[in-house]
Amino acid sequence: MADNTYNETVKPDLMEDALNSSGPVNDHIDALRNKVFDFATKEWGITRKQLEKVMEKVAYHETGRTMDPKQRQIGGPAGGLYQFEQEPSEEYPKASGSATTAENRMINFLTRKGRGLNLPLDYAKLITKNMPDDFSKIDKRLQDIAFLTNYLEHPSTESGLSKAATDDKALKDWYLDIQWAGAPEDRSDRLETFSGNLESYYRKYGE
Repeated sequence: MADNTYNETVKPDLMEDALNSSGPVNDHIDALRNKVFDFATKEWGITRKQLEKVMEKVAYHETGRTMDPKQRQIGGPAGGLYQFEQEPSEEYPKASGSATTAENRMINFLTRKGRGLNLPLDYAKLITKNMPDDFSKIDKRLQDIAFLTNYLEHPSTESGLSKAATDDKALKDWYLDIQWAGAPEDRSDRLETFSGNLESYYRKYGE
């Protein structure tokens, strides 16, 4: 699809249905996802296949081996393939709000000149307008975009997936330090769980 896709007008009232149906707006989401993938692979010096594979490994762990984009954390505030968390609420007062952070980073990346896609701000806001902070309720393709742009815009110099996509030890370190980033006293248990899920992934899907 031509780059001028992003300059066409997408009516706001079409966005709600677009993410789960076919049609012109659906094509926009597909094209946008491909643009972000292309940028990420060049930025991190890896192939599309390597990037998709490492995202699968993370999603396999985060969803409890279901790979279900609609997966919700049992008794917790996280949702979707990558388990971004909702804003703090009465029900989940300790929620991190990482979904909102990811959404803001998505807008920043999509509109940034140079190290970004340099898309119109109105277009980026239109894409994110109907995104709830419960990512289990949004289309898988938008979840992928949010995941990638979150780490393309992440402040840590170690947030990129170049090493994690090619080496499992680096992936475990990346997961613990960047994706999970939890309390030091819980690190050992979390590493054990992640490693077990990684072994399960290989048994099910191969190397």
